[in-house]
Amino acid sequence: MNRKVLPLIACVLLLLPVLANASDICWIDKITKAAGGVEVHFIPRVDLSVFGPNASNLYVKDGVVRQATNNAEAHLVLAPGQGVSVGAMPEDMCLITATEQGGQLGVTAHAANNVGGQHTQVTEFYSAE
Repeated sequence: MNRKVLPLIACVLLLLPVLANASDICWIDKITKAAGGVEVHFIPRVDLSVFGPNASNLYVKDGVVRQATNNAEAHLVLAPGQGVSVGAMPEDMCLITATEQGGQLGVTAHAANNVGGQHTQVTEFYSAE
């Protein structure tokens, strides 16, 4: 087998768990209710950058929200109206905002993807469990 093919196969195998969850946008695993807002749980084995006024020094490593000080939480807490941007790369970003829709508390997730000149945008509401 060609030596250049082996790394490609390894990369594809590493991405399979992420691709299996491609129907869910913004790498969201689930949303749960929290005191004063919602908890955003991310899919396992995903690494993301987190941006926002209340998200300084935050990032997601292996699906777990972490601070630069190495404190770790299984989720990100958002108060109603509060939002953060998350992204795996500059071409693949998402805005997650705690909102209420139809009397249900949850998050509105707006994903924007611009890979290979193809620009797509998707917005979905996830209600809290």
